[in-house]
Amino acid sequence: MRGDGFTPLYADKGVVSGLSHVQVEAPQTRMGYLLRESLQDDLAIKRGEPAEYRLVLDLNEMRLPRGLRPDATADRYETRLKLNYTLTRIATGEVVLKRSTTVSVISDAASQPYAGVASQQDAEVRVAWEAS
Repeated sequence: MRGDGFTPLYADKGVVSGLSHVQVEAPQTRMGYLLRESLQDDLAIKRGEPAEYRLVLDLNEMRLPRGLRPDATADRYETRLKLNYTLTRIATGEVVLKRSTTVSVISDAASQPYAGVASQQDAEVRVAWEAS
């Protein structure tokens, strides 16, 4: 049950309570940081308490040009993230869940350098949010 008195119909109480006690391990990259922060927010991680589960993330990020302008430069970019993840119960070492997913977002290609960097960073934030 949540603090507002609402209990999701299909919630498994044992798993739901444990999700706030997950240690998220992601690569030491910008995308790893963004994904780790988003997951910690989504799972409402209780940082001062010991973790019951370990979530290990393996990321493969790609930025692919899509569409062409008349001068043969990219019109937009696809940021694609392939995410392999494993959830393990720390006390027993039991693998509870092992899956993979692929998420992609499209962003415009800007002709100004700063706008291009801002567009790319925005796409990275959006793909991390979608993946989490």
